[in-house]
Amino acid sequence: MPHHSYSRRYVRELLLSFKLSDFFYSQEPERCGVLKRKGRDFLTLSPFTNEKTPSFVIYDRQLKYHCYSSQEQGTALRYLQWWRNMTFNEAVEFLAAWSHFKPKPRRLSLRKKKKGKTS
Repeated sequence: MPHHSYSRRYVRELLLSFKLSDFFYSQEPERCGVLKRKGRDFLTLSPFTNEKTPSFVIYDRQLKYHCYSSQEQGTALRYLQWWRNMTFNEAVEFLAAWSHFKPKPRRLSLRKKKKGKTS
């Protein structure tokens, strides 16, 4: 398996390309199948514990979750690494495929363009 290195920019754009609530709904439908809106956020049953009262909050705008019953928190990448036993690179590749992510092309700054010119 080839080793890939992902820039912070790439990872940030990837995480911004989908709603975290959609991700959890698709990954844990039996536990997170009923998402209750709580202001801007969503509340549902924890995928980490066997509970009857929802304590799992998904913060779409902050790109993270917090489970108040297990104290587990993080991003979709953290969830995939911790709960699905994926490496960081595997988690990035999984999310990119799941979300059909296509990174925006980078624009070279004028400074970089001038450095690359040869006379």
